[in-house]
Amino acid sequence: MTFLSPSALFLAALAAYVLILSLFRVRRRRREISALFLWEGLREDPRSRTIRRSIPLDLLLLLQLLVLLALVVALAEPALTRRTVGLSDLAVVIDGSASMGTQTEGGMSRYEQAVERAVAFIEENRATRTTILQLTSSPRVLLESAARPAEARRALERSAPTLLADGSIDDLVLALGPYGGYSAFERVVVFSDRLLAESGVDPAIEGYTIGGGKNWSIDAFSVRENPNGPGVHAFVKASNHSEESVRMTLTVDDGFSSVDLSLTLLPGGSESYVLPFPSSRSSTFTATLTPTDDLPADNIRYFSLQRPIDLRVAWIGEESRYLLSAMEASAPLIIVSPSDAPDLTVVYREAPPMDLAGNILLVNAGLPGHVDLGPEGPGGRIIALQPDHPLLVGVDEMALRVSSLPSVESMAAGDVVLAAEETPLLVEFEDEARIVTFFGADLLSTNLPITVDFPLLVRNILSRVARIPATVTHTWAIAGDPVLLGESGERIEAVLAPDGHRFVIDSNQLLFIPDEVGFYELESDRGTYVVGVNVDPGESTEASVVESDTFVLVQQGPNRAFLWPLWPWFALAAFALLVWEGLENAGVRLLDRRSS
Repeated sequence: MTFLSPSALFLAALAAYVLILSLFRVRRRRREISALFLWEGLREDPRSRTIRRSIPLDLLLLLQLLVLLALVVALAEPALTRRTVGLSDLAVVIDGSASMGTQTEGGMSRYEQAVERAVAFIEENRATRTTILQLTSSPRVLLESAARPAEARRALERSAPTLLADGSIDDLVLALGPYGGYSAFERVVVFSDRLLAESGVDPAIEGYTIGGGKNWSIDAFSVRENPNGPGVHAFVKASNHSEESVRMTLTVDDGFSSVDLSLTLLPGGSESYVLPFPSSRSSTFTATLTPTDDLPADNIRYFSLQRPIDLRVAWIGEESRYLLSAMEASAPLIIVSPSDAPDLTVVYREAPPMDLAGNILLVNAGLPGHVDLGPEGPGGRIIALQPDHPLLVGVDEMALRVSSLPSVESMAAGDVVLAAEETPLLVEFEDEARIVTFFGADLLSTNLPITVDFPLLVRNILSRVARIPATVTHTWAIAGDPVLLGESGERIEAVLAPDGHRFVIDSNQLLFIPDEVGFYELESDRGTYVVGVNVDPGESTEASVVESDTFVLVQQGPNRAFLWPLWPWFALAAFALLVWEGLENAGVRLLDRRSS
């Protein structure tokens, strides 16, 4: 017999403590006698003192010692060495990719089913050493060379599927390399929703395939600048991997506005769509399919145009805290100099320079060649000349009041959106390369700062601003794949993950590996960039695998030595003895003992 935890045997020293306690346990019985003189002088008799100091070895004490002994042996984990048919080294590989999170009809995910089957396999095919790996595009070891099935069960039940892509044969070979490679294992068993292709390695890969669950997905999502005008175009491909027709809604959102499209996909069918966003100046976009299915991870996709999400704003003239606050509530701002190529230049109650370039917001100010202002005059009733114009989305022009505003002496051709009686109040001039927005009145001469329409109007103005063009690459990042840092030449200082965790980037770090899906914000000295991270589209296809219980059986190896645990028997004996001791202490006699 072998003890797996021999250090527990030192607890047997507690028997001395039990014996010491028994010395203080006094048991006196009342007896009726004829006289006391027969016992006089016994107190001084040496033999009497020896008897009083002796340990009363009764049944109760014996049971207590036996309980302690049985518990100590159980904690030392005794085991018998037996020779039987079995394996020497077993490698159990469980697929941890995103598709394994698919819920099945039985209420369990594919991963939970794989864990259940893997545990049953390990218990039925005992091995001297068992190694468990979770296979993804970034494999990891769950358990290293364990001898007991209980350890394997705990390691598997503590694990969970990831959002990473499938692992390949090469990934598996590299993961097993530190443990001697394939040649070190008698059997390699894979539990997955796909079959790994054979690559000529020996021994052959054995596998359970696990399926179930319905899935439809967004297989492709990309956003590109409109080459012929303002805004962007969104390209989306949706697929139905289930065996029944599905009616669903596709929603594309840029953070300011959204487009909904109803579609019906046949079993195994897919459709592609191009959705225009003519007024979008956003950097982040999401595409969503509803209703959701058994694998929600591929029902939403994230895409980001590689340009700063911060709006670079230059300010000329007086500072208006009302306007600045409304702008900061609409978009993150970076205040720059007019010479630093801003996205927008705000001119407030000031004559701008003649060579001012880029997008401009004129507030109570003119711009030569676009609008020239005259003397101040009284305001009047606000009229929406173009009520469907993008600048008025969500704005109630009936709630606006203007007490005074300057007259307009001359004005170039533009879209007059609002007017106070006959005086233009809000005008948009759209040149070939920029947008000039004119608001004639001083904000303090209006009720805008105290209305809910003011931030909506400012948001609409900013959404019309032409942003710095994004790079020509139109791809998304995949969870688990490296993302390069500083491709535009700037140094990335920190990364903000979708869960809100912010981690600082070392100056020598060239990449980071995302393990979540969503938008990662890359902070640099030139602004904040966004990277959209998604589940690998290949996981959508794997999510539709039909369940198969076919398993490749291989003859087990020769007779091998195995350790059979005995501690459960000793623990059961300790419990039985403890119950017996309790009954004896309560006065219930299980053995017929006659007192002498």
